Amino acid sequence: IQIRGVTGGGRDKPGQRCQAKLDRLITEIERKTAGIAWRSCTGIAVLEQPPSRENISYNPQDKDIAEILLSLARTVFSDKRADIGSTTVTGDPPDMALAYQQAMFALRAGQAIHKGKGGTVYHWQDLGMLKLMSAYYDSDQSRAFVQAELGALLEHDKIRASSLVDTLEAVLTADSAAAVARQLHVHEKTVLFRKRKIERILGTTIDNHDKQLNLLMAIKLLRLMQFGDRN
Repeated sequence: IQIRGVTGGGRDKPGQRCQAKLDRLITEIERKTAGIAWRSCTGIAVLEQPPSRENISYNPQDKDIAEILLSLARTVFSDKRADIGSTTVTGDPPDMALAYQQAMFALRAGQAIHKGKGGTVYHWQDLGMLKLMSAYYDSDQSRAFVQAELGALLEHDKIRASSLVDTLEAVLTADSAAAVARQLHVHEKTVLFRKRKIERILGTTIDNHDKQLNLLMAIKLLRLMQFGDRN
């Protein structure tokens, strides 16, 4: 569990209040669920059993235990935004280190790809192809791949102070030019003009499925790298 703007440190009064709230959240988690919670370097780590009516203050409207934890975090930190990364512990014996890494990457990937929108649960199991990036997204090979696929467009955006990479991402993920136009708050003809401009800068069509996959993977890697640099 990561609370935006809360580090858990500091000896001044705001810092002490944050620490007291973190302690309260840990107490609430252990009181209202079957889990154990402790402070980690990035927030609060929680090890939970699957919810049941016998071992948890059960609310049938909650999707799963992560949603319950998010609700508790929102209650304690009503003035902050909370994000949660979650996974299922596997292995015999259970591989706790791997589970922690997966949950942390789910949190990082969710915050990076969804551009910092707070108050969300990000599940490792829902990451899809992003799972393949968890071990090497910040490697030299990944940076070389991003440069090969997006380098010309990134350079153009830097020089012109434009955002064609964002336009490209919208084009690759939306269902139609009309949907892209609504997302970017521009006219549909503007979307088509920008698409042709992107293809001219990249020197290739972006209608090819293999090229679309490469570009989308490169954009996701770029978001992960940029988020890591900022944090």
